[in-house]
Amino acid sequence: FLSPPQQGTARLSATYTQPVLRGAGRRVNMGRDALALIDTAKAHDQMQEDLEQLIVRVHRAYWELYRHRAIYLQQQRVEREVTMIERALAARGQVDAARSQQLQARAALTRVRASIQRSRAEIGDAETTLRSLLASGFLPADAEAITLTPPWIYPTQIDLAQAKKNGLHYHPSIGRQLREIERAAVRIHLTKNDILPTVDVIFATHANGLEGQFDVDDAILNQFSVGEPSYSIGFRMDVPLDRRPQQAFQRQRRVELRRAVAELQVRVQEVLAGVETSSRAVYTNHEQMASHYQTILAEDEQTRFLRDRWSNLADEGEAPFLLDRLFESLLRRADAEKEFVTSAAAYNQTMLELKQAEGTLLYSQNVQMGSSSDAGLPVLLVDALVPQAAPMSRTAARPVQPLRQARRLPPIPRR
Repeated sequence: FLSPPQQGTARLSATYTQPVLRGAGRRVNMGRDALALIDTAKAHDQMQEDLEQLIVRVHRAYWELYRHRAIYLQQQRVEREVTMIERALAARGQVDAARSQQLQARAALTRVRASIQRSRAEIGDAETTLRSLLASGFLPADAEAITLTPPWIYPTQIDLAQAKKNGLHYHPSIGRQLREIERAAVRIHLTKNDILPTVDVIFATHANGLEGQFDVDDAILNQFSVGEPSYSIGFRMDVPLDRRPQQAFQRQRRVELRRAVAELQVRVQEVLAGVETSSRAVYTNHEQMASHYQTILAEDEQTRFLRDRWSNLADEGEAPFLLDRLFESLLRRADAEKEFVTSAAAYNQTMLELKQAEGTLLYSQNVQMGSSSDAGLPVLLVDALVPQAAPMSRTAARPVQPLRQARRLPPIPRR
């Protein structure tokens, strides 16, 4: 028993250290958890901003495809009208139609068909862009993309003050910058604690067991049956003579907080400017759309007048001049229709960009974000809810109509 080589020993000890100054407090010990939660919120805001950017790009590609298809249909209409004039001149070639008039019609028809070929190429480019933004397999490469939703052409009333409030409250860049301020504040609190001296209270206890003949099992039992546990209490203090590194870190964290606050002010001004610019763009595009529509009506009336005058012309010497004016009027009307469709697409796009500037784009598009887990890893879930059918009104969306069926342009009410 007294021979050390034959002793069986056992020792059970426990030590508890409680910081008093440095490292003490719930906020200090939960600091890393707080920083992790702040980083999670920042990632959520960044994901929201990326989703909004994707939605805007998809809508832009959609309205670009709509614009090119509408222009293509308008040019086909011009082609039919010019073809009818050419055939009428060919039928009257042996009677009263001059050779110069037939050449004028043929040249105008060539220009229109060249524009049609260019529109077909632009439609293909728009389909490719839209296909690249959509999910794989959603739009096959050999499929033709037909736009079904027509543009909204009625005036939109915008409460600028409320739009700015929404931007300050919901815009992801504001939320992300607020997270940066929170992160800097937490890190300042941690550096304030790091600069304190280390003072710890240490509690320790242990129980020993001893038995001869290498009997370790009985030695373990003797820890609890023979004798009593021992305990001790003490203090540990560490005061560095020079705390320059800790003080430098504290100054750095204060500079980071000051920079985060300054960047927040910049973000606020950017959001307010973006909301104001988008609101102005909505009104401007609607006014342009209304102006172009009035131009279409005027050019269409002039085209009918010149066509009737040319058809019923008695003086053959004036025919080439009227025919040239008729072709120019047809092309001007086609240009006005092109400008109208362009402004209509831009009007709908700017309304979407206004929602993006307010930070409410996901809500307006019924997009919801959630989280789940897969094999122990977090997974972000994004779902777009399809709204149920509801009675249509002038303040809601217009009924969905295929673009091919939109023969006549609807009237635009003036504000």
